[in-house]
Amino acid sequence: MNWRLLTVLATLFQSVAPIFHNKAVGIHGAMMNLLVCQVVFAGFPLLWVATHPRDLSLITARSFAFGLTASLASLFYALCLFGAFKLKPESNSEIVITIGFSTIGLALLNHFLVGYKMQPHQWLGAIIALLGVILVNLKR
Repeated sequence: MNWRLLTVLATLFQSVAPIFHNKAVGIHGAMMNLLVCQVVFAGFPLLWVATHPRDLSLITARSFAFGLTASLASLFYALCLFGAFKLKPESNSEIVITIGFSTIGLALLNHFLVGYKMQPHQWLGAIIALLGVILVNLKR
């Protein structure tokens, strides 16, 4: 298995997950669905630590700060996404497509904050994706 296949699979799972989140939120509410997700998300790391206890020694104060910041960003992402589904449950596809803007945001943040140099074709792709998000969200 290579990284491209795993990336495509991750994209497919990311595309499907909001649909099931929306269904679950419609049944038991956003906060209960967040709780279910957190229980599932906690399971894998706990299993990993149980089978690889030496990896805990790799955690430093700096890596913990990065991990904590990423976790908080993920939590706020989930809260905002669930809020969007709750406010407008009939707009599943629009919400999911708008979330696609995160790829463009990541590209821009990597360029301006991290110093990753994007090639012209990558800029073109980001602009086309941005236009797609704008077109999907235009009022009919």
